[in-house]
Amino acid sequence: ADLERRFGAFEAALAARLREADAAADAAPQEVLHRWGDQERRLNDALVDKRAAVHAALLDCIDTPSAVKRLEQLIRAANSYMGEMPQPQRGATLLHAVARYYRRVMGAFGVETALDAAGAAGSADSATPLQLTEAVSSFRDTVRSIAIEAKRSGGEGAGLADEVLRVCDALRDESLPALGVRIEDRPSGVAQFAIDEPQRVLAEAARRREVAAQAEAAKAARAADQAAREAAEAARASVPPSEMFSPAHDGLFGRESSYGALDAEGIPLEDATGEPLSKSQRKKLVKLAQKQAKLVEAAGRR
Repeated sequence: ADLERRFGAFEAALAARLREADAAADAAPQEVLHRWGDQERRLNDALVDKRAAVHAALLDCIDTPSAVKRLEQLIRAANSYMGEMPQPQRGATLLHAVARYYRRVMGAFGVETALDAAGAAGSADSATPLQLTEAVSSFRDTVRSIAIEAKRSGGEGAGLADEVLRVCDALRDESLPALGVRIEDRPSGVAQFAIDEPQRVLAEAARRREVAAQAEAAKAARAADQAAREAAEAARASVPPSEMFSPAHDGLFGRESSYGALDAEGIPLEDATGEPLSKSQRKKLVKLAQKQAKLVEAAGRR
């Protein structure tokens, strides 16, 4: 079951990546071609090596376990590549070659995959679950992209666009997980989807909601802290330098204790115990008062 799940996850990820690549090629055909880098060479080497290893295993009295093991190594190499290279156009030709080889090997084992099931109907009168999922996901992609563009443009349709995006999120996070459908939105606008056990998909959706709620709470806390800091700065900027050392403003300026006597300009002469302040101590306080005067002046200009 674990092997089947890993293979299914790979098929869904590769199928989604190829759909993204095809959509990107249609939108910007001039960006399809690119030079191979080290990552592409490593994946190509893995394809050549594992293809030869699978062939040798099948010639060796049809050693299926060894063939599957080598195929799994190719899957890991392809997954690593897609993780390192998130741009959909990158390596599309090479990934298509991986997909073609994977389909051929699985077909030799009599196994239909998500990479070819989307192109074949389940029967003369009905579609496969994967085809239905792809249709729903594609429709959602189209509606979502229109809503995003409407929101970006502003105007009267922005409010409706927000509601459409909310419904799209609800479909992804609530309705489809209960049916075992996992959808992950991608920057390209072509969502990645997979079919899995409903309990697993629902648990993942719950975790995502929890993470999102934590992130939103952290964002709100940061905003509250920032607002508190700005309010404190504004309050300090309203205090004249001649009053900043008075006991009434100890909390505002972060003092734990009050100064003693002040001179005519409001500069402390004594500390909290009544001891006279030294010349250097008073010099530092004078500089603070001068800085406060500039702060008050700047606030008055705003």
